[in-house]
Amino acid sequence: MLTLYSYPELFGVADNNGYGLKVFAFLKLAGLPFHHVHIFDAAKAPRSQLPYIVDGNDTVGDSETILAYLTKKYALTLDAALTKAQSTQNLLITRMLDDLYWVMSYSRWKDERYWRSFRDALLREHPSLTTEILGKAREFNAQRYYYQGIGRYDPDAAMARGLADLSALATLVPAAWRKADQYRCKHLWLYRQHLFLRY
Repeated sequence: MLTLYSYPELFGVADNNGYGLKVFAFLKLAGLPFHHVHIFDAAKAPRSQLPYIVDGNDTVGDSETILAYLTKKYALTLDAALTKAQSTQNLLITRMLDDLYWVMSYSRWKDERYWRSFRDALLREHPSLTTEILGKAREFNAQRYYYQGIGRYDPDAAMARGLADLSALATLVPAAWRKADQYRCKHLWLYRQHLFLRY
C-alpha cells in the first residue's frame, strides 16, 4: 500500500506542515488508499525533506512532485477539467502559498511572540519531544530562514509580508468559490487550498 510520511498532527489537522497536509488532502480527495506514518526525523527522506511517499519501489519527495506522480500513475482526473486560465491560477496561488509557508514557519519557530505557544503545543501533543530537541530544531530553522531570506526580516516586516499574501489570496478565492459548482474538479482544488490556508 502507498505510504505517506509526514510530520505529526498539531492544532487539529493531519500534519503540522502545510506541504504534508496538501498531499494528505489530495490523497483523501482522490480516494486513494494509503497508510499515513507520522515522523519528525526527515534524514531518510528525499532531499531530507518531508513529506514523501513510498509506492512500491518508488520513493517520491516534494509535495508538487508527489501530486504529479500520483496523477500520472493512477490516471487521476481531479484537475482534468480545469481550463488553461484556471490551471494558471492554480500555479499562481500555489506559488503564493509557498511564499506564505515561510512566513508561517518563521512565526512559529523564530518570532518570540508565538514561539512559546508553538513549543508548548508540540510538547503537549508529542511527549517524545524535549525542549532540547526543539531548541536544536529552532537553531536549524533559523539558519534556513536566513538563507531563504525571510530570516533577514524583523518579525513585524515578516508578518506584513504574510498578511499581504493573504490579502491577495482573499481577492481570488471567494470569487472562485462562487463558481465552484460549475467545475467539480475546481471545487476539489479549492478545498485542497482551503486546507492549506487553515494550517
